Amino acid sequence: MSPEPRSSVVGFVAPVVAESRHHRIDLNEVVGLTEAGTLAGRFLVTVEGLSPGALDLRAGDLAVVDCTRTPEAHDLVVVERDGLLAMASGAGNEEVFGVVTHFLVGAR
Repeated sequence: MSPEPRSSVVGFVAPVVAESRHHRIDLNEVVGLTEAGTLAGRFLVTVEGLSPGALDLRAGDLAVVDCTRTPEAHDLVVVERDGLLAMASGAGNEEVFGVVTHFLVGAR
């Protein structure tokens, strides 16, 4: 017998929002696009075409790619294939452009 699926809600509790309504979230800081005011080897790459495996990405979604990280076995990476950048679940013998650290996806 499998467990019943549970729904979850993610967000802020109203008092937290009221207390911090003047606090602004800096998306650049959250996804690591800036470090000491520079891009520091991180880029936004627009998704086009098919995404690997179970990723539910659509054209126009964005991937944050960190070119300063050394890829590990479980990392999703961006590689160069025939002069184009492609996302892959492993690099194989291909040259790695960078490691995918975050996705920014559309809700519609």
